[in-house]
Parts: sequence; C-alpha cells; structure tokens
Amino acid sequence: MKTSIYSIFAAGVLMLGAASCSEDWTPPVAEEGSVNLNSLSVDMSDAEKVSTSTVSRASVDLAPFIVTVSNGADYTRTYTYGDMPEVLTLPVGSYTISVKSHEVQKAEWERPLYLGTKEFTVTKGKITDIGVVTASFASLKVTVQFTDDLKPLLGDDVKVTVIANDQGSLVYTPSETRAGFFEVVEGSNTMIARFEGTIDGVYTTQDTPFSDVEAGQHRIVRYSAKSNPDIPEQSGGISGSGITLDTSVINQDINSDVIVSEDNIDSSDRPGQEEPDQPGPGPDEPGPDEPGEKPVTFEPFNSPNLDLDAENVATADFGNAIVRISASKGIKSLVVNIHTSNEVLPGLLAGMGLGEPFDLADINEDSTTGDSVKTLNLPFNSQVAGQTEVDFNISDFVPLLVDLAGNHEFTITVTDNDNKAETMTLRFKS
Repeated sequence: MKTSIYSIFAAGVLMLGAASCSEDWTPPVAEEGSVNLNSLSVDMSDAEKVSTSTVSRASVDLAPFIVTVSNGADYTRTYTYGDMPEVLTLPVGSYTISVKSHEVQKAEWERPLYLGTKEFTVTKGKITDIGVVTASFASLKVTVQFTDDLKPLLGDDVKVTVIANDQGSLVYTPSETRAGFFEVVEGSNTMIARFEGTIDGVYTTQDTPFSDVEAGQHRIVRYSAKSNPDIPEQSGGISGSGITLDTSVINQDINSDVIVSEDNIDSSDRPGQEEPDQPGPGPDEPGPDEPGEKPVTFEPFNSPNLDLDAENVATADFGNAIVRISASKGIKSLVVNIHTSNEVLPGLLAGMGLGEPFDLADINEDSTTGDSVKTLNLPFNSQVAGQTEVDFNISDFVPLLVDLAGNHEFTITVTDNDNKAETMTLRFKS
C-alpha cells in the first residue's frame, strides 16, 4: 500500500514540475523572410499583337489582374494586382507567383487571357524582390473576314457561328469587327465555323472544321466569292449565277515572332490553283476515290430512305435514319449541332438541352441533355469515345419533325484520336 502511495505522489510531483516549466516555455519561431510585392511588374509583350485596336504594354490596366502566391502545399494567398500588399512575410522556402488577367470564360469578345508564372525563394531575414513576370497570351483569338467581292452579294441574314472547346460560341456578322477569344481546353482542340445566310439570293450553309487549335493562336477565317457553276455542291452554296462561297484560314501563332501560314479550304478546285498531275497510286496504295482515304467516313446503314447528299422529306413512316460513322483511329469527339428554320423547334430543343452543340463523347448523364440523349436512344460517352464505329441513329427523331414545318439540319463533326476532323450534315424538310 505504501508503494502505491509513493508512486502516486511521485507522479504528482512530476506533473507539477512539468506545469512549472511550461509557464516559461515558448514554441520555436519559424524561420521567416520577406517578399517585396511592390517590386512585381508584368511584361505583356504579346499585347500589341493580340489587341484589334492600338495598344501598348504600358496602356494595359493591370489593376484587375489576379495574383496568387503559393508554396504548392499549405500556403496560398490570392490578391488583385491593385490591392495586393507591398510586403509579405513568409516562412523560408520555395514559392511560385502566378499572374492571370481574369477568370476566363468559354467565349468572350475582346477579352484575351494572359497567364504568367515565376518561381522565387524566401531566405531567412532577407527581402526578396519578385521583379518581372512575363504574361503570355493563353486563349484562342478568332476573327472573321468577308472580302470586298463577296460583301455586295450577302443578304441581311448572313452570320457565321464559331464554336470551340465544345461549349464556347460566338456569332459574327459581316459588320462585326471585334475579335472573339475562346478558352482552350485540354483534350478539345477542334473549332467549327458555320456560315449561314443568303448569297446572291440563294440560302447557303457551310460548315468548316479546324483541328489542332491551340492557346496563343489567331485564326482568321476569310470568306470570298468564287464564280464557277461547275464546282460541286459540297464546296459551297451555288447560286443561280454560279457564285460559290470560298473559305480560307490564316493561322498566326502570336506567341512566336512571325509564324504565319495560310491554309486554304478546298483550294485544289480554285481556278488557277489546280493540283499538278501526280503519279497514280502504287499497286498497294488506295486510289483517290477508294475507301480509307478519309480518317472519318459517314454512310447510311440499314436506312433505304436516307440520303446523305440531298434533302430528305420527313414523314411519320420514314423508317430508319441511321448514319454509320467509322474512324479507324478511334473517335475523340462527336459534336452534334441542330439547326432549324421552324420558329417553335428552337425553344423545344433548348428545353431538351439540345439547343447548343453537344458532344456525344462527353455527356453529363445527370443533365437535361443527358436525359434527352437517353430518351432518343443516341449513343453517348463510352459508346462513342474511343470507338472505331458508331451508329448515329435519329430514327425516333424524324417523325417528330413532321408537324414542325421547315428545314432541319443535323451537323455532325467527328474528330479522331489523331485530331483529324470530318463534318457532314443530314438535311430534312417537313
């Protein structure tokens, strides 16, 4: 019993001793240094090339720029450039300072995105100057031009809709002089320019896909008139006087000094631009008209009434309307864009989540779009992404068009895993 009492007493003495010592104990102070944020400046050498108006680097308002300081672990602070403190006291270590012009949108007029980062080290008892952070142009710039020979032929209904990153969309008219800026999303590098409207009295639509779009590019889409009544329909709308819509694109890499190239769409059939005669294919090579030349192909499947090259008349008993899509490299995206001249259908499509372009390879199953895709028995997500053969089946959709008088188009743009894109349009009239 005495042993137990001594043990309890000894423990109590030790606790009192520990308490007495703790009154004088202070935790160790972390080693710290300072960062002079007042020394931060932003170099925007691209600004003069990006803006459509005259601008100098000195004239760019940096006050709303977003500045973030982080060690990549347990410390992150975000300020606007105009409101950040002059000096920060930080634990010693390695940090990154990031500069961003604004919170980017999918598509916006005259608002380019700039991004820049710089690493620095905080040293004990010293003040570190940040210095210059270079912020580079980091979105996709798109302008649309109409040549002087085409402008007199254009009707008041002409517009060009540019779609990028699967969601961003801007509408350009012939009087539009502003540049559009699109967010560049990893894994989505296809852009579509859709021309709609009257040329020389004839209503014309034309989809032009572009692949390999990247941050820092300026794509200039240029439309001009071409007189040649013998050009086939797919190269542009042909009016009664033989006027064809001709499309070209100029690619400019703004982040490089002068890398400018012109990529002409369907340039081989322009007068004076014919391709020189080439030797015929070898015994094991496909000829120009043989299957396998295009990375993506479209053909009717088990649909005797469906014509991919002409306008189909929608009827209640139309039967199957199935397009078999083949891509030997596998499908990366399958974007569907529905257009109609009917006044009621756009509202119905919007209510179904189908009013804007949607990618069947990337559908949110819990969204309104996802519900509609399932109801219409369209393939989606894993049934599309990575597949080499997909059936685009709108057999259940066609009878719904019967009571919606007008012209209806289903434009399908497929990009394969080599980033090669092909577009086709299914046309119906009711």
